[in-house]
Amino acid sequence: MTSGLTGSMRHRVTLMGEATTQGAGGRMIPTSPIIADVWASMTEHASTKTQRGDKQFLGGSLAFETWFQPEYAATRLIEFGPNRYKVLSVSKKGQVTPTIEFQTVSI
Repeated sequence: MTSGLTGSMRHRVTLMGEATTQGAGGRMIPTSPIIADVWASMTEHASTKTQRGDKQFLGGSLAFETWFQPEYAATRLIEFGPNRYKVLSVSKKGQVTPTIEFQTVSI
């Protein structure tokens, strides 16, 4: 049995966590380690599109949804094209073929 989401997962996104590492001189430096590159569906909630040169930039609030993997729950940032989004909430959906949904805001 397949979900109706399969065809709509056409956006390649990078799921990233948040961590700190000790840099030169002992300073703590924030990093964004990559958790996974996945195909996801995207829903715009409140966004603005701007065009700069040949690239389109999405701003505002987006929801991304992909197949569930337990390690994806640690996602704090999502990179989509040239944009980064801060994850506001994470929720697991479905039982037979579970997905994970990220509510995000542009940063």
